[in-house]
Amino acid sequence: RDSMSRSSWLDRSPADWEHARDTRKTPMKILLLQYLQPRIDPLAVENTETFYFLGLMARLADHDIRLRLHPESRKREHYKGLWPGLKFDNESRPFRKALAWPDLVIGPAFSGAMLESLAAGKRTLMVLLAPHSCNLSYFRGAKVFTSLDAVEHAARTFTDPDCKEFLERYTARKEIPDPVGKIWAALVA
Repeated sequence: RDSMSRSSWLDRSPADWEHARDTRKTPMKILLLQYLQPRIDPLAVENTETFYFLGLMARLADHDIRLRLHPESRKREHYKGLWPGLKFDNESRPFRKALAWPDLVIGPAFSGAMLESLAAGKRTLMVLLAPHSCNLSYFRGAKVFTSLDAVEHAARTFTDPDCKEFLERYTARKEIPDPVGKIWAALVA
């Protein structure tokens, strides 16, 4: 459970927040992905997106953070109003190119971008905040963070969750080493 309730985080301004400072000399480069909940989730709470954003920005503000909005999002001005001086990643470029910059990627566990980040070998923290109706068995073999305190701790202690089993379940790279080549071979045979 997070140390502060949702309402207490949302009622404060960025100037009010105090957070632990990392002892690293160079700030970590963090790509923070927008927590855009699936619209079909009947348990999703609308303010979870804002709670996630403000909570992580406050906890990790001593690092170099860029927000990557979902390509369909129209909330750039909303986020600018929530956190003055916020840096955005260029969401018009392909996500794989955006992955060249960060040391760490933090985002919603249900996003396909998390699989891309893991496949690219990036240190990735997958977040799933309650309430939700996601079937947790889909995440077997992955470390999914359910509190912002746990995300901050993992980021600051350089915890690197082992998600190899999870990634293999979705990509089958060991089972089918060259899927495209196998499809082409079958098509031309």
